[in-house]
Amino acid sequence: MKGGKKVIDPNITAFFNEVYEETHKMLLVYLTGKCRNLSDVSDLCQEVYLEYFRILARRGVNYVRCPKAYLKRISKRKLHQYYNAREFTYETALSEEQNVEAVSKEEIEHFWERVTTSEEEILAEEIYIFLQSKPEDVQKIFYLYFELQQSIAQIAKSLSMKESSVKNKLYRTRNELRKQYLKEGADEKRR
Repeated sequence: MKGGKKVIDPNITAFFNEVYEETHKMLLVYLTGKCRNLSDVSDLCQEVYLEYFRILARRGVNYVRCPKAYLKRISKRKLHQYYNAREFTYETALSEEQNVEAVSKEEIEHFWERVTTSEEEILAEEIYIFLQSKPEDVQKIFYLYFELQQSIAQIAKSLSMKESSVKNKLYRTRNELRKQYLKEGADEKRR
């Protein structure tokens, strides 16, 4: 202990960072498939990695033989705890509804990091709002496909859906977006 704070072994930190790099995408895909709401994914992911780090700090890097399997085990437990707590807490549900916009803003900023011009930012925000009006499964499909770059087969497996259903929802929604924004673009050019 230094100055009241526990000093973490640099080997543990390096090991954790290595495991994080190797498993982060896998864990996001897993949690996206299991979460009821897309907005819960990042919170749960943080909780899983925080618990994993605490275990490494307490027991050492040799305690966990297979980090991927161990992270999935922690994820299952966290999902169970997270949703059980939310089902029985009315106040949590109310505060969650009031904070949806704050969470959504953070996610949209991260999700559309690549957007640089203000016109593209406005379009990205409009697309985000459009996607929020779609069912949760469509939102998850878009997130897994465009953000995590998962194949249709991988998405179908993660969400326990048929590949044809994933394709159908993805392509139908993309076509709706095209029609809406191509029509708006044509209307603006006429002005």
